[in-house]
Amino acid sequence: MTSNGTDTGSGTSQSKPYSIWMAESVMARGQGLASPDGTSGQWLRIGFFQTALLEILSANGLDNMVEQRERVLDYLECGARKAASLVLDAKRNVTFSLDRLSLGRGLSFQYERSKDELYKNALDALRESIDLQPRNHFVVDEASTKPTTQYVRYYSRLISYGSTVFTNRVGSLFTVMTLLKTALESPTMSKDSAKWEDLKSKFQYLIKKIVHCRDSKSKFQYLIKKIVHCRDSKSNGWWQLMCSPDLPGNYIESSCSSIFVFVILRGSRLGFLESLLSDDNIEKAACEAYDAIARKFVVKRDDGALGFNGTVDVCSLNSPASYDYYLSRPIQQDSVLGTSAFILASLERDRYTGAALD
Repeated sequence: MTSNGTDTGSGTSQSKPYSIWMAESVMARGQGLASPDGTSGQWLRIGFFQTALLEILSANGLDNMVEQRERVLDYLECGARKAASLVLDAKRNVTFSLDRLSLGRGLSFQYERSKDELYKNALDALRESIDLQPRNHFVVDEASTKPTTQYVRYYSRLISYGSTVFTNRVGSLFTVMTLLKTALESPTMSKDSAKWEDLKSKFQYLIKKIVHCRDSKSKFQYLIKKIVHCRDSKSNGWWQLMCSPDLPGNYIESSCSSIFVFVILRGSRLGFLESLLSDDNIEKAACEAYDAIARKFVVKRDDGALGFNGTVDVCSLNSPASYDYYLSRPIQQDSVLGTSAFILASLERDRYTGAALD
């Protein structure tokens, strides 16, 4: 079943793509908006949902859905404006978790679109707060360095956000390298000149950057293989604690299952998994997981909105990071962390199947 299919998790007919339907449901509930009285944990919810809405805007077919597009744009602007007004003080921003930086993409989009100085000032304050951020001896923000499940989730989100940048960046680096190589080999360029030395140093620097990018790709492939290997064969989802699947109290968690589907299918679409696809059934695993998520966690409410179950509350890295801690965190209904992840997974599944939003 694709996200343009005919079944919801509750067995009712599906009237529109899951990505649009779920996004409209979140907006109807007024979720993903900043509040002056909100906890520090609100920043990740806001930034993640803004990212999901921006992905919807880039999806094939949305241009033909004028009403839905305007609704998404309006909600993006409302969310970004509320958030921007609360992060204008760099020193105060330091008191928030680093999740505040997830606001960057939505704020950048609004500034490029409107040139409103509010968004630029908010971005500047967030950037300045990085320099003011206290460091420990690991140069991280008071976070546990243990390889916990939550760490893997954050790393996967980092990969998913950076995947498009990675593709564009490598292509741009090769273009610049070609130009530099041409200049260095020019018969009119003296090897004794300062300009030649400058070009040579830049050429060598770019070689190192490309090697680093390729190394990141191999790490990505390694992680994807491990993620697929950890998938539960019965439910086709991923455990809250993947390192201890058989211990009492562990359960299949909906947000990590959704984000893993998104990361796998996007990585495949961008060509990062070509060496894995023939032998490891990576895409098949992601599609099976998506179908299982839709059946198990997506529900239709009485008001026609979609709900999403089975998402654990925010788990802090600055915690005991124990088995008991992660399994004692409350499970939420309609969590923006879960719905945003499912929207991203739905969009990527539709791209994989060639389905348009309309």
